[in-house]
Amino acid sequence: MLTLVAAVISAVTGCSRDSRAVATLDLADSLLTSRPDSSLTLVTSIDTSALSSPAARARWALTYTIARYKNFIDDNNDSIISTSARYFKGHNDKRHSMLAHFYCAIIRNHAMNYSGSTTAALQALKNAKELSDTFMIGRIYSIMAKNNMETYNTAEAMNYGNLAVEMLSHCPEEREFYLDAYLERAIISSNNQKHELSLEILDSMQSHLYPNDYIYHGLIARSRMHTFLQLNRVNEAEMCANEFLKYQDYFHNEGETLCLLAEIMLLKHVPDSALIWINRAKKEIHDTINNPFLQSALLKYHIYTGNIKEQNHIYSTMLQSQNQAVDMALRQHVPLAQRDFYIGEASIAAYKSKRAKESAIFIIMISIIIIVAGFIFFKMRIKMKNLEISNMLVQILSLIHI
Repeated sequence: MLTLVAAVISAVTGCSRDSRAVATLDLADSLLTSRPDSSLTLVTSIDTSALSSPAARARWALTYTIARYKNFIDDNNDSIISTSARYFKGHNDKRHSMLAHFYCAIIRNHAMNYSGSTTAALQALKNAKELSDTFMIGRIYSIMAKNNMETYNTAEAMNYGNLAVEMLSHCPEEREFYLDAYLERAIISSNNQKHELSLEILDSMQSHLYPNDYIYHGLIARSRMHTFLQLNRVNEAEMCANEFLKYQDYFHNEGETLCLLAEIMLLKHVPDSALIWINRAKKEIHDTINNPFLQSALLKYHIYTGNIKEQNHIYSTMLQSQNQAVDMALRQHVPLAQRDFYIGEASIAAYKSKRAKESAIFIIMISIIIIVAGFIFFKMRIKMKNLEISNMLVQILSLIHI
C-alpha cells in the first residue's frame, strides 16, 4: 500500500514539475521578441530533466538557442539546436523545422563550418518556401550569401545577396534586416573587386536612411572609406573617415576601422598619426597576429618607414594566415553541399513518387480483387436465389396437383 501511495505521489509530483517547466517554456517563448533578456533568464532556469516529452525538449532547445542569439551571444556548438532541428523535421513541423535549421545555419557559420551551414540553410529555405514566409526566405538568402562569400564563391554570393535584398524589400516592418542585406550586398561587391558597384549600392542605401539611423550612417561611412581606399581615392576616404568618427560612440571594438584610419594617414604622409591609430587598434583587436586589417596597416607602416625586417616578418605571417584561410575555405565545398542537398531532395521525391506509385498499384489490385470477389459472390447469391425459387415452384406445382 505504501509503495502504491509513493508511486502516485511521485507521478503527481513529476506531472507538476513537467507542467511548471512547460509553462515557463511557454512564457520564455512569448518574450523572445519583446524581452529577449527575460526570455533567456527563464529558459535557462528550466530543469530540462523535468521536460518529459521529446517535443518539449526540442522546443526548449529552439527557444534557448534563439534567446542566446537575440542576446548577442555567439555560439559555435550546434549540438543542442541540431537535435531540435532533426526532431521537427522528422515530425514534419515545418515552421519549427525552418527556425531550428535557420539558427543551426547561423551557428555553423560562426563556427566556420560553411558547408554544414549551407545544408541547414537549404532545409530552412525549403520549409520557408512551403510556408510562403517571405521574411525568413530573405534572411536565409543572407546566410547563403555569407557562406558563399567566405568560401570565395563570389558569383553565388552576389546572387544570394541580391535575392536577400529583393525578398526583404517586401517586409517593411523588418527594415533593419533589409538594411543589413543591402549593406552585405555592397560588401560582397567590393570583395568581388566591383568597387564602383559597391559605391552605387551604398549611395542607394543612404537614400533609405532616416536622420536618426546613426549606426547605419556609420556603417555606410566605414564601407565607403574601405572602398575608396581600394580605389586609392585618399581624399574621399578621409572624408568618409571623418563622417564615421561622428558616429563612433555607437560602435564598440572598432579596431579594424582604426586600421583603415591608419592607412589613410600613411597615404596622407602622416606616419606618426598612423602609428597612434595602429596602437589604438591593437587594444581593441583580440587576435593581433591573424587580423588581416591590423597586419595590412602594420605592413604599410613598415614599408613607409623602411623597416625591412618587420616587413618580411609580416609578409610571412600574412602569407601563412592567408594560405590557411584559403585552404579551409576551399575544403568547405559549399557548392557540393548545395548539389548534395538537392540530389538528396530529388532522391527523396523519387522514392516518395515510387512509393506512391506502388501504393496506387496496390490499391488498384486490392480494388480489382474486391470487385472480382464481389462479382463472384453476387453470381453465387443469384444462383442460390434461383435454386430457392426453383424449389418453391416445385413445391407450388406439387400442391396444385394435389
